[in-house]
Amino acid sequence: MRANDFITEKWSAKYKRSINCNNPKGFSQRAHCQGRKKKTTEGMGASAGGGTPGSAGAGGSSLGLPYPSSYEEENDKFKRKGQERTVAMTTEHKIYKRDELPQLNKSHFENGDFEIEEGKIKLSKLVPIQTERVKGLVKKTIAMIEGGKDKPLIIDKKGRIVNGHHRYDAYKKLGYKKVPVLKVNATVEQLIDKYMK
Repeated sequence: MRANDFITEKWSAKYKRSINCNNPKGFSQRAHCQGRKKKTTEGMGASAGGGTPGSAGAGGSSLGLPYPSSYEEENDKFKRKGQERTVAMTTEHKIYKRDELPQLNKSHFENGDFEIEEGKIKLSKLVPIQTERVKGLVKKTIAMIEGGKDKPLIIDKKGRIVNGHHRYDAYKKLGYKKVPVLKVNATVEQLIDKYMK
């Protein structure tokens, strides 16, 4: 019996649908996702969006939502490239406009309403939640960081960036692995409620 036959027999349809092809785990899931992508492309040749939502190769996502055949390819590009990766990451969370998020710094927490923790965290652990950028500000921020004038990003207890998206982009462009943060023991929703209302 070939390895592929074994996997086909053992994997249930429910398990196959549950596989996230944007982040496959291990060789077997990657191989499955490549086959799904190939079938999707072939199945979509005659009519875009055909088939039942959620079916491999028939224009359905693993969550049972329809999508165009190029969705996974485009999302892969997002993951590999600069700010597009930020857009892809934010699709799992609510995306806020710049003026919907409070502009916070350490002094805002001196009254003790929320506990804070200062330190460094892996850049890959941070979750950007807004995509608007001021033209030229990332470039200025890079110059400031290179000149030693950096300040911590403000993040909530889930790792979502409340203040510091331009710094996030700048650190990423500079190739930083860990960045300074001020982690607030609150959710972004609580911080918006406290400082924006």
